[in-house]
Amino acid sequence: MRHKGAFQASKSAIACGVWLRERAARGSETGVKRRPQAGRFYIKMDDLIYFRTPNSKISYLSRTLKDGPEKDLVEEFISIQKQKLSSSSRHGYTLFIEPKLDVGFPDVVIVRFSRSVMAKWSPSRMPLDLTSLKILSHLFYAGPISIDKLKTDLGFVDPVLGQRLNSLQEAKLIYRKGDLYRAYSFRETFAVREVIAIEAKMSDIFGAICQASKNKWFATSSYILTPSLRPTPRVASRCGDLGIGIYGLKRLDFTEILRPRPHELPKSYVTLLLNEWIGRKIFDGSGV
Repeated sequence: MRHKGAFQASKSAIACGVWLRERAARGSETGVKRRPQAGRFYIKMDDLIYFRTPNSKISYLSRTLKDGPEKDLVEEFISIQKQKLSSSSRHGYTLFIEPKLDVGFPDVVIVRFSRSVMAKWSPSRMPLDLTSLKILSHLFYAGPISIDKLKTDLGFVDPVLGQRLNSLQEAKLIYRKGDLYRAYSFRETFAVREVIAIEAKMSDIFGAICQASKNKWFATSSYILTPSLRPTPRVASRCGDLGIGIYGLKRLDFTEILRPRPHELPKSYVTLLLNEWIGRKIFDGSGV
């Protein structure tokens, strides 16, 4: 498999919970300081952080897989991946099942994230909404920008824009220098390092390809998952043209038929949202 970080075989047991505690003592070597709060937070992120059902406490929405052959295909894929996803001291992994995103409900989304950066996640980020993340995403792409230019580019009115900019500053994600707003470094403030989206279909393969193409907006790699180990030349050609990978899964025989064309991690607000859901779940400590 080509995604060495996300798909290495492992015999380690997979746990599906998170644990977090705060201590004020400064002497521990393992402590990670969080700003703007005083003290240190110590965080343990289990091998696999699992999102399957909605959780209003962290504003996470998803839908339930419908009973049928497609659900069986997805569940079998999840079972295989739970054994293959391998954590390390540097990286952790999250598995989302049909999260509600602006591009739809991708069947499975796998996220690899930096443990050290995620440990800096601050509870001041908990209130950030999708509008805030849209503004932040624009700052990542547009660079230093004035509030008037933000109004023109995004079409937000003063109260909305001003409130969100204040929230982003309080969360230490952006800062103001003169008349310009700037975002802090993406790699230092967002832990996501790789996003793999999988779209499963039993029969409407070209429908899956269409959705997989949309998923490239937030993912570094996008796949379709089919119950066939030998896709037609037309399917393979179309996926190749779009840079989409193909997984085949039939009676526990699982293979990567076509590797996707990977690209740089997008800084879309959907990518940012996945990061925030992980941070909120770890901080809140609630099951999802």
